[in-house]
Amino acid sequence: MGACIAGGLTLTTTATYAATGSTASGDQFVTPYSYEQYLPLEKPSDVAITDSYVAISDGNKIYLYDKGNENYYVYEHGDATDPKYLIKKLQFSASGTLYFLDSNTDLYTLHPNAFLTEQTVAATHVERGFSNFAIGSQFYYTLTTTTSSSLSKVNLNEISSQTANTKSGISGTPPLSLFGDYIYYIDGGKHLHQMHIASDWRTAETRTWELIRNDPVSSVAVLGSTAYFTTTDGKDFYAYDLGTGSIINTYENADPEEGYSALSTYGGMVYVVKNQSVCEYDPANGAFTGYEIGTSSSSPNRLQNAKDSVLVDGKLYTADKGRVTVYDTETKEYKTIDGTIDGDRIASDGDSVLLVKNGSHQAYLYDKEGNVTYTLTTDSNDFIVDIVHSHGSFYYVTHYNFYGRIYKNNGTWVKAEVRRAAQGSPSASLIAADIQGNLYVLTTTGSIYSFTDGADGDFLSAQSLSTKTPVHTGGDGEFDNAKKMLVDYAQSIYVQRGNNLIKYLLDGSAYEKQTLPINLSKTIAYSQTTDTPATAVAFGAETADVYVLYDGNLMISTQDLNLPCMSLIATNDVDDSIFDDASVTPEVVKVAKGTLLVEFELERLVDADLFPYVGYVRPAEKQTALVIGRTGGYALLAIYDGTRKQYHTYLAKDNASLEADATGESAPDISEGWLSSGAHLYKFPYLTKLLTVTELPKNQKVQVLGKITVDYEYYRVQYEENGVTKEGYIPTSFVNDFDSTPPQPTESTAGDGIKDKDAGWRFAYILLGCAVVIILVDFVLLMPRKKED
Repeated sequence: MGACIAGGLTLTTTATYAATGSTASGDQFVTPYSYEQYLPLEKPSDVAITDSYVAISDGNKIYLYDKGNENYYVYEHGDATDPKYLIKKLQFSASGTLYFLDSNTDLYTLHPNAFLTEQTVAATHVERGFSNFAIGSQFYYTLTTTTSSSLSKVNLNEISSQTANTKSGISGTPPLSLFGDYIYYIDGGKHLHQMHIASDWRTAETRTWELIRNDPVSSVAVLGSTAYFTTTDGKDFYAYDLGTGSIINTYENADPEEGYSALSTYGGMVYVVKNQSVCEYDPANGAFTGYEIGTSSSSPNRLQNAKDSVLVDGKLYTADKGRVTVYDTETKEYKTIDGTIDGDRIASDGDSVLLVKNGSHQAYLYDKEGNVTYTLTTDSNDFIVDIVHSHGSFYYVTHYNFYGRIYKNNGTWVKAEVRRAAQGSPSASLIAADIQGNLYVLTTTGSIYSFTDGADGDFLSAQSLSTKTPVHTGGDGEFDNAKKMLVDYAQSIYVQRGNNLIKYLLDGSAYEKQTLPINLSKTIAYSQTTDTPATAVAFGAETADVYVLYDGNLMISTQDLNLPCMSLIATNDVDDSIFDDASVTPEVVKVAKGTLLVEFELERLVDADLFPYVGYVRPAEKQTALVIGRTGGYALLAIYDGTRKQYHTYLAKDNASLEADATGESAPDISEGWLSSGAHLYKFPYLTKLLTVTELPKNQKVQVLGKITVDYEYYRVQYEENGVTKEGYIPTSFVNDFDSTPPQPTESTAGDGIKDKDAGWRFAYILLGCAVVIILVDFVLLMPRKKED
């Protein structure tokens, strides 16, 4: 009668319900947060939770989650097409036995431990019928007739007994709740009653609350002095203060046809069956937490009908049902941007999101508050095929080969557009951009074209593609049903086809197809199989994390692609040559506007295997930079920030726009000099103690070899220390062209042959001066004062 199905992986979850669920392979859940939350519920009716198990009834099924071994088991109760087998109530006893009631008012028991050892688990039928029940120190149940209901109690081991302590004359089928020494029940859908569980229910007085709401109550749960209710129309879930008789919080469901239906409590939390999920409510905060069992949800941290995702500066933007969810990959926090369309394609610059629906000739640009700030419109017979963001502009391609760009001009969004080829020519099917700002277009004929620097380059040229050489031409069917194209930090291209990513490696100016595709099929969540479609893929250039959205609103992050990224650039021990005291010939360069610079922290570079990543920037203007090293295809640059009065260090690819500074080192004003004060001798013309050769004392004599200007003017100097010649840089302001050392005392010989030192004479003069001062002071002090008239 029942089937046992096990599945699951080792996970880590926290009480804050942050996205920390991970699998043994290193994959992590983004949403839902953890394995037990990904459960495709259709129409759940109740939930029960203990320290060991979570049980959820859904139609004729009971899903049992074993917290200890992190597995889900499934019990199927009778024929799913027969309404009498639908399960409407379940609860655990203190011993861990699960009791459940079906629509035929038949009561059954299940023993969860049986799922661990038996392939088939059957429920035990209790030979009595009930309308509702609750389990505490005894078994509490209701029986409903055509005229009224009764509430009774018996010992748990005497459920089949007809002898019971009964409260009669209750209207309707009363929802029940136990808390402490009291049982609570609803009479007539609008009155809450409280009775002591040890009293004689036949004569016991009850405390009664007449609920303020006119909506009949369908379920109740009591915690402390607060009662929680759901209404029979499914519209509302609300909290009610039993002390003041007033409503505390009300939560209205936007979809009352599948609204709130059942309540349960565990560990100080309230669990609410809502639509196709089970949500956790925290009474202390008066709000729902992020924990939710179910696959599709309107909650801010969940997805309903997700279609596409894009990663921008550590934030994952996902086009969902009538909104965009924004997930911060660092803080693990979610927020939503409400929209008016269900986007199939999404692009973002971090401040705005552009959404377009498949087959539409319009795309909508939203700000962070969900306001439409621009509507992109193409010809009514044309439709937008794909969109992407790069370097402050949004780019798009259409079915009729219009290539376009929208960007801000004096704070207003404007459009620039060009017809690339005549109607009927190979049209665009996908567009992508890399972190450097280049654009890539895949056509319906299977060719990939590259456009250098979209805003200022040839993307908006009216030149036909027939005169442009593709960077790759695919074979027959190579790009059939291609869903998305992406480009990684190393400018490799990835094309998604179903659950496969086809990778193309840059070889010179062309791309070569990787022999084996990357398979995205996963089985890390309950009911997910290798056939579960991957809906979309998203990644960036900063980390190796790849975000995969699967059908069923499951999002995971993985590092299976081993993406090259800015935060994982190897140092190749370049720190050894940077921090030693060997002399170097400085190289000053000009960095072009818009060059991609990867910032790293010089202070943490010592003995590091990877460059300590800080972020990336693109200079708004041409910059002067000092090259302090080269490794692995990168130049290490030091750039002075005149506004903040500090240096920053960056990596720039060797093929970046770095021009040699024509000024370079010039002849010095002096050939030798002396230090006006103690100062560091720097290996580079870059003021940081990390790059010092040594510390020189005041009045140290140095040979001046050259002069260079970076942030300040520096002399390149040389000096000898213990017979070793050392070289480095000192700001010119520290070097005098004269020796400022005080003169040393000299000796002279008197006529009688007695040697005397001029220092002695100086001392004598000082003593004589002091004597004169003393005499004058004495005179002033002892002089008679003039009497006043």
